[in-house]
Amino acid sequence: MNQAIILLSPEQAADPEAAFRSVGGLPLLVRTILSAHAAGIRAFHIVTDDETIRRRLRDDPRLDALPVTVEGRIETEAPFLLLFADRIFSPDLLSHLLDEGEGPLTEGGIVIGIDRGHEGTPREGGLGLRLQGNRVTGLSDMSHPPDAVEVGAWLCPPGVSVHLGTAISPATLLSSLLASSTCQVVDLTDIGLWAAVTTSESAARATKRLLESCRKPVDGIISRHFNRHVSLWITSKLLDTPVRANHVTIVCFLLGVLDFFLLVQGKAWSLAVAGLLFQFISILDGCDGEISRIKFQQSKFGAWFDTTVDHSRYLLFLLGVGLHAKARGAEWIYHLSLANLSGMAILVVMMYLLMIRMRQGTGVAIAEEIRREATPAQRRRNLLLLLFKLQPLIKQDFTSFFFMLMALFQCPAAIEVMSALGIFFILLHVLRKLVLELLQRGRV
Repeated sequence: MNQAIILLSPEQAADPEAAFRSVGGLPLLVRTILSAHAAGIRAFHIVTDDETIRRRLRDDPRLDALPVTVEGRIETEAPFLLLFADRIFSPDLLSHLLDEGEGPLTEGGIVIGIDRGHEGTPREGGLGLRLQGNRVTGLSDMSHPPDAVEVGAWLCPPGVSVHLGTAISPATLLSSLLASSTCQVVDLTDIGLWAAVTTSESAARATKRLLESCRKPVDGIISRHFNRHVSLWITSKLLDTPVRANHVTIVCFLLGVLDFFLLVQGKAWSLAVAGLLFQFISILDGCDGEISRIKFQQSKFGAWFDTTVDHSRYLLFLLGVGLHAKARGAEWIYHLSLANLSGMAILVVMMYLLMIRMRQGTGVAIAEEIRREATPAQRRRNLLLLLFKLQPLIKQDFTSFFFMLMALFQCPAAIEVMSALGIFFILLHVLRKLVLELLQRGRV
């Protein structure tokens, strides 16, 4: 299935501006199209005669490469994904519906994505349904609490397109279809994200949910309890501005250069300020990923650019700490910093080889894959057990926070020693994975 038909709500048909409410820095209708495209849909049909909507979609540069048609009535001879334009969807939710609904769709009838909610209470915003097994038996009413709500994403056979017109509501459409078709469901509860957006208040709530979805299971302890809270607040202020993810990455690099110049001053105050700035850069570094995910700005170049800037600012910081220590007479710390730079240079080369081999854009993705691939038996081995036990302590969020504390307490030696240990253990991780990849390549 590679096409989607998008229906405007009656409110959006009466007031086209309602279709362009800002949600997470994107107009609502544009977000719907980009979400479906990220889930694998390649052609889009918007059911409306409104010239304002046609013009705004035509003039939006984010849709330049996408085939979008705007017509008052659309008929198709192929199955399609039906989306209601007063909802937002995460791409993973739509992908799950497309994958799981393919089988039921071939049996005939319609496949509706549903959300059963928590503890039997469906989430607000969708059309309430009564179910019998995996089939829809009717719409809920005041005397029958809904068994689930539809999320606004349906899979439809070609014949359904004749029922589609401007300003038709989900309730009206489903009522007419139930009389002549069977309706099966795919349970999307707790899979991805969806939300109804009918008012400015619901748009703000949807934006908040998009921001919260940027939290990662692999976030370290400092990121989980502090960094992510601050970065999400900063991101929330940037979403409705022209600032792009790569702009934030450039700012991180420039601040990293400033950090280096502070360190080489060789003053106690400059080390303390540089430590605070390094921690702030670590927080800001989360914003580019959050912006790119929420505003669909992900790219291979962006991932590689972010990784390269991360490596560059770490190299500059370690060299700066060494030069700071040398200026204050601690030659051995300076020599340790040079050893760290050499080790990190080797590590960076190995990481890039792995990223090319594994087709990943970030070191975080590689680390997560290494963690997933290790079996419980492997993790119990002495060396690997030590590596996995120490993993939280060598994550970027923890090391940045530790560096800040040591800079405030005027302990550059602790920064370089911690860096040496971290580089050593990460090298073991990456070397093991690289050897396995090369051996696998040799067998192939």
